Amino acid sequence: MNVKKIHPGLLVSILIILIFSVAASYLMWGPDLSRYQSLYDSGDIVSAGKAYREMQMETINSYLDSVQYNINILKYNLSVELFPEKKNISVAAVISGELLNAKKENIVFNFRDNFSIDSLKLDHVPSAFKYEDEYLIVPFGKESDSFLVEVYYSGNPEASGFGSFEFGEIQDGKLIYSINEPTFASTWFPCNDRPDDKTQLEISITNDSNYVSASNGILMGIELNADRKTYHWKTDYPISTYLVTINSAPYVNFQEYYVGADSLLLDYYVLPGSYEDAKRDFKVNAKALECFEELFGDYPFYGEKYGVAEFLWDAGAMEHQTLTGVSFNLITGSGFFEDFFIHEVAHHWWGNSVGPKTWKDIWLNEGFSTYSEALYYEYYNGPAALASTMEGKKDSFEDTRLYPPDGFVFSRTFYDKGAWVLHMLRRETGDDIFFDMLKTIQRDYKYSNYSTPEFISLAEKLSGRSLSNFFKQWVTDGEGIIYIDYVETHSKENEEYLTELEILQDNITDRVYSFPLDVRYIYYDNQSEDFTYNISKKIQKIVFRGKNRVKKVILDPDTWLLAEINGMVEQSFN
Repeated sequence: MNVKKIHPGLLVSILIILIFSVAASYLMWGPDLSRYQSLYDSGDIVSAGKAYREMQMETINSYLDSVQYNINILKYNLSVELFPEKKNISVAAVISGELLNAKKENIVFNFRDNFSIDSLKLDHVPSAFKYEDEYLIVPFGKESDSFLVEVYYSGNPEASGFGSFEFGEIQDGKLIYSINEPTFASTWFPCNDRPDDKTQLEISITNDSNYVSASNGILMGIELNADRKTYHWKTDYPISTYLVTINSAPYVNFQEYYVGADSLLLDYYVLPGSYEDAKRDFKVNAKALECFEELFGDYPFYGEKYGVAEFLWDAGAMEHQTLTGVSFNLITGSGFFEDFFIHEVAHHWWGNSVGPKTWKDIWLNEGFSTYSEALYYEYYNGPAALASTMEGKKDSFEDTRLYPPDGFVFSRTFYDKGAWVLHMLRRETGDDIFFDMLKTIQRDYKYSNYSTPEFISLAEKLSGRSLSNFFKQWVTDGEGIIYIDYVETHSKENEEYLTELEILQDNITDRVYSFPLDVRYIYYDNQSEDFTYNISKKIQKIVFRGKNRVKKVILDPDTWLLAEINGMVEQSFN
């Protein structure tokens, strides 16, 4: 997921940002939004506050029942009928799975309790069930560990989170879409809503015949029945519940092909008024695929597609597996928002193929995909583009440590500081080890999940050194960044020129960081030399002696350090 730069803070701040984002969207894209009705009203602001609370780490940690860790779902088969005028859905959910140990327990699904359940069967036999407190509980007393649960229900799905299930309004009709991340799949289907319980998926979407319906995987067929049309989608690649998606609208569908390690369908669904702009903006997807195949390995979902569906979300884009959802705001034809498209392509390696073991590991998703933006610009434009991209991602990052996190789980800390951790790790290990590590993660954890401790262990193994202090100060033990004040003094002693740097770590907390500091000395003949110093004290002095007079000193000249650096020059010659 890539969200416009919404920083965490007090709830009132979030609401203010939401209100002004609507106003800004109208001012920036007003002429192009005439085909949309208003997406926000006072009720949406209230919902935004609720969503903010729901996406606090404390709330997410209490979302799952302990029994759910004993459940392994093998497949979801969802038949969803959409009724846009009533904002209603009718669903047949067939869920196959198994219990992981011999202890016979109830089967527990996450499922919001605002639906009417018409019937429920366990292994084709009507079953008792308990449906309350956002859990669906099915008694299980079989000798076998396997189960098949069929649930038939209908109702109005709750729009929560970033818009878990939305019936949007456009001039030509309705636009229906879902965003499940992190814990909102249960707003429209019963599920074991853990990111590490990956499954197979079939999903059939039925809507009025003038609607085109898109989802994950490959299109198996389209069935027309009077004035209703059903699109049948299937994915054989393991998928997490938060990556499942429904998109249904009077879309224009256009397709292209990318040829890399294999031939890949690029499958695009946009509203008619966005078609020409989308054809220009979506060209970046093939370039991103080429870059990331070189850096990370083959695209993980060649047997299916890479797709994009436009939706009426104001906030950004979401990496639904093989069908990224993209805000109408981002399709302008100008390429101005290409970093969003690059980010979501990268997620198909970081998040979709290799997923987080728990939501505590969210920075692995977002940090890797955000750093992939910088890698993309470096790949096509060189080291200066890498440095400038990373410079643009600096902030104070004082809201939370990366792991385990506190507070709102989609703050820019997980995105931008996560990217900075990878950038600094690359500096620590060197390029060969760093890029070997990226490909090793994709090879060893493909179609599964991994955790922050597993990532740290792999980094140490491949680098052949302890990185415990690096990860402690940047990931697991504290917030913030380095603040450096330095005094630069020039003098002459006998036949040598001296440059003294007094480095002060003026950090917000009492933390003293240990880090390599690159320093570039530029002489009066415009030649330069670079040296690296290990800084580990609150106040540390560097003395540089040479035959040439230093005109200028640059700390961290190539932007490898997450630090705010401020200096002052005192110059004297004897």
